[in-house]
Amino acid sequence: MKKHTEISTINPELIREFVDKIIVYQAEKVDGKQEQRIKIYYNCIGAIEIEPNAKMQTS
Repeated sequence: MKKHTEISTINPELIREFVDKIIVYQAEKVDGKQEQRIKIYYNCIGAIEIEPNAKMQTS
């Protein structure tokens, strides 16, 4: 964990090291907007659910 204190990009090595599994739920339309729930299970931390309204940066 100490070697990853300033992570600027996510790469496959980081995913394998820190993430146990990722659950992506089926997209739904809510109030005319498409929303999709994502739950990420981290090693040693547990699950963190991404809120549908959270803005995510994509490249």
